[in-house]
Amino acid sequence: MEGYPPPAVERALGLSDAAGWTHAVAEDKNERRWAFMLLIGLLTLIATAFEANLLASDGWTAINFALLVLFILLFTHVAIGFCQAFFGFLISTDRAPALESPNESAEDFGTLPVTAIVVPIYHEEPDAVFARLRVMHDALESLGALARFEFFVLSDSTDREKAAAEEEAWSSFVVETKSAGRVFYRRRKLPLNRKSGNIADFCRRWGRNYRYMICLDADSLMSARTLVALVRRMERNHRIGILQTVPQAINGRTIWSRLQQFSMSLYGPIFAAGANFWQGEESNFWGHNAIIRLAPFMQHCALPELPGRSAIGRRPMSHDFVEAALMRRAGYEVHLADDLGGSYEETPPTVVEHLKRDRRWCQGNLQHWPLALARGFKPVTRFHFLHGIFSFVASPLLVVVLLLGFVKNLGAAPESNGLFADAARAQTAQVLFGFTILLLLLPKFLALGLALRNGRAPLFGGAAKLIGSALAEMLLAALIAPVFLYFHAKFVLFSLFGKKVEWHAQRRDCEVGAAWREARKIFGLTTLLGIAVVALTWWLTAGYLLWLLPIVIGWLCAIPLTALLGSLALGQAAEEQGFFVSPSELAPEEEVRALHEIERQQSEPAGAGSIIDPARCRSIIGLTRKGDIDLHRLVWTTPTDRLPPTWQCLFAQLEQFPTRQNDGQDV
Repeated sequence: MEGYPPPAVERALGLSDAAGWTHAVAEDKNERRWAFMLLIGLLTLIATAFEANLLASDGWTAINFALLVLFILLFTHVAIGFCQAFFGFLISTDRAPALESPNESAEDFGTLPVTAIVVPIYHEEPDAVFARLRVMHDALESLGALARFEFFVLSDSTDREKAAAEEEAWSSFVVETKSAGRVFYRRRKLPLNRKSGNIADFCRRWGRNYRYMICLDADSLMSARTLVALVRRMERNHRIGILQTVPQAINGRTIWSRLQQFSMSLYGPIFAAGANFWQGEESNFWGHNAIIRLAPFMQHCALPELPGRSAIGRRPMSHDFVEAALMRRAGYEVHLADDLGGSYEETPPTVVEHLKRDRRWCQGNLQHWPLALARGFKPVTRFHFLHGIFSFVASPLLVVVLLLGFVKNLGAAPESNGLFADAARAQTAQVLFGFTILLLLLPKFLALGLALRNGRAPLFGGAAKLIGSALAEMLLAALIAPVFLYFHAKFVLFSLFGKKVEWHAQRRDCEVGAAWREARKIFGLTTLLGIAVVALTWWLTAGYLLWLLPIVIGWLCAIPLTALLGSLALGQAAEEQGFFVSPSELAPEEEVRALHEIERQQSEPAGAGSIIDPARCRSIIGLTRKGDIDLHRLVWTTPTDRLPPTWQCLFAQLEQFPTRQNDGQDV
């Protein structure tokens, strides 16, 4: 595989320095970063002045000093999120949508290199995985660009039945699409190092055959035009090592997944634009829905062994942050294509599944502290590491603040109003509290106003439904935040004490009636904690309870709240009434519509196709259990009228399929 020359050689060869769309690589990037940091500093300074004034009147005790330090850290974290959204809002107000060669013909793709589309899977539902591949395959074929892409399904599944189902789905896909030699399936015997090891194995075996790799997750979907646009952008700027898209959530069925889908569609664009505003060519990699230049990736992005023997040592779990950091250290750029649509993913259906994912992310982020201090990394890269760490460490630090406030209030004067012995100081505290809430909520109102101003309200069900959904989302987010506070604090402690995170397949669906069972099992202790905190605080220092109410209410409501958020029935009702809807539902791209149609048609039981269809059964006979082979014989030797209704229906469907001729062609 050819190497990529340094910038001076690139200029001599006539390669463009940067494409027009890479607006964040402007010459004023330092001014942008200074503006970003100055606004963060200004907001933090104002809030710190209020907090210091509140604490100073009691004297600078050890508790007060600790409270001030923790306040500065936590408020800075809040200010970073606000400033990113604020600058993103300013950019988005005057931003025109990106145009990506709308009138391309098949001849326009001939100069593009063949790109590998890589999908690592682990115990996923094969029908769902290959449905997405089928949509992308057919869309590329319709666009005339199919010859420029090849697909790899990289399995780490260890269950024999799952492997058989994957092999069957791949075999059927190749036969139906006539894509032999263009769609490949590989299963590792030993799934070393999880997803990162899976990708590394692909790079060792096939990486030198391709210039670019588009990495997807099992639930990822990308439009054909977006796939082509990614390759074109990499070709126009040879300094880009990783180009990350901003995926939008689709297929939300529960209230929780629909909330995430709605939030990502409404609020996500200004946060992504704000990130691009100050990060520029030093953006981050999220591990999927991105294109990677393989030569520098293979040369420079081998994951290092991290120090330590605890659960947060050894191989990085959050490999994407590390790979982006190594790519930047090698001199290549990492960009966020926040102006490019057509990139989709699915989100966890319940709070429980979301927390399971967060626990893996927590441990993976905590592993990064040695890298944040290592030599050779850029300052922005160190910020990515530290910000990722603090996004989880903030929870136990806030718990410490609450405990210190409780201890401090135990010695307050009898006439005190909560923590404060006079009304003036209490009012100052209320102003500070309101200022913090403002920074948390204002980005959402800015995004809401921007959607209304730009005429996007019809894409969310109309102005009334959009406003109602946004207000409901803010309320539900405030109620569920204390639950995440408790679990994130627990995850940090578990990681620090070496409790290992197991690697399990992500559950992407939700069983009817399972939400309440899970809620009682998982969040019972959270509710008991809320009851204990209320009782103890009311007994020892009743005035402090008022300040704890925003948190303890979430703990007390944890069971019913999480159960309702995970309800399929409520999710369907919300969709029917037009709440929490998103543009991907009301104005879906062709690929999203095609995926929904395939999912609607996939009604037969898993594995039934291999039993009904003799050709498919023969194709996987070596991987099929003997019981399935016996069932195949039994089904075909039993008169149709004596079969169960399900099998009769499947035979009726089979009669509608085209028959296969000996020459392998369908007629």
